Amino acid sequence: MKNNLPISRKLKYIIHGKIDYLKSFKYSFKESLYAWQQSRRIYNFDNLINKNKYFDNKVKIKTLKESAPYPVLISNSKGISLIKDNKKFNILNTSPGFYVFGLIVIKKRILASINFHLPIKSYPNVAISKRISILVSTDFSNIEKVINGNASIVDWDIIQTDKEKSYSYLNFFQNYIYAADYLGKVDIFKIKEKNKFNLEKIHSIDLTKNYIHYPTYFYPYLHLNCVSADENYFYVGLHAYSKMTSFNSSLYKVEHKTKKISLEKNTNFISGHDMMIVDNNFYGVDSPNGFFYKNNKCIFKTETKSFLRGLSINENGFALGASIFSSKRSDREAINGENKILFINKDGSLNKCISPNLSTIYRIFALDTFEYSQSSPVNVNI
Repeated sequence: MKNNLPISRKLKYIIHGKIDYLKSFKYSFKESLYAWQQSRRIYNFDNLINKNKYFDNKVKIKTLKESAPYPVLISNSKGISLIKDNKKFNILNTSPGFYVFGLIVIKKRILASINFHLPIKSYPNVAISKRISILVSTDFSNIEKVINGNASIVDWDIIQTDKEKSYSYLNFFQNYIYAADYLGKVDIFKIKEKNKFNLEKIHSIDLTKNYIHYPTYFYPYLHLNCVSADENYFYVGLHAYSKMTSFNSSLYKVEHKTKKISLEKNTNFISGHDMMIVDNNFYGVDSPNGFFYKNNKCIFKTETKSFLRGLSINENGFALGASIFSSKRSDREAINGENKILFINKDGSLNKCISPNLSTIYRIFALDTFEYSQSSPVNVNI
């Protein structure tokens, strides 16, 4: 029948056919490239596991165009950076594929979690088990030497390695560390400091099996990514990407004594991050929409599209990471001048915005002021 069509219609079919072919070729190329990237990532993972080499401690210093109103520690997909005034100190640099998610300060000691994980999504690597969390620590005196120009490396101690976990958030409350694992468990550690800094796991609670009953095959669209604590409960933020699932991003509470789990708050966030209770107030960000909430009120919204994550609640107000959003992990891993740190006043007004030239920001911890997103607040002056 097409043979009887006018030449203009035939040309139209041919052109559309070529366009469809090029589109399919482009899609196939993207899939092949993604498969190659994942294979390379797995190779790097196995190679680094054998070498026990997850990061380096050589400090890299860069002068920024803008100055931060107060010093901040930032964990990101390239390591840990400290910004003071207009200087950026990269104090820990991770190997490719490894990220620093959790970041807390105990007295004058930093504790951080370095993770590796393969996102399952819809790709055929669902059966591949490549996961690790490395808890590392250093004393702030090592950081101060670097800032004062008296050292060019930071001595990091590996406190613990767990090949079954991927700690997405750490918090500290009354001599206990709370570590939220992506796939549903919260591990509780007691701090032991007789001879040297160490941790003893005393409890592990699986929220997905004990209460939530959400299927794990939705990971990474459904996972734990925040934890906070007070005298009676610890609170766990459940991230749900509502465009891919029918679930809500929610905050659950677990009673310290009985370990009873109950729902504290449901949200309508498309993708919830940094959901926590601080001084009986709920804080959380709807990351893709650029909304920052206190209780039921949006107190800040980004003017340009950004992925919000890394909320610091401190005496000065708030500091919040605003990173570019991309479905490609390689884009998020790359250092990008468009990634911002937003310094926000207590009333929700923007005080200052700086571009520290970092990869995706995961956690921000304020220094020279009390940091309240940590359940046992500390004030570390540098």
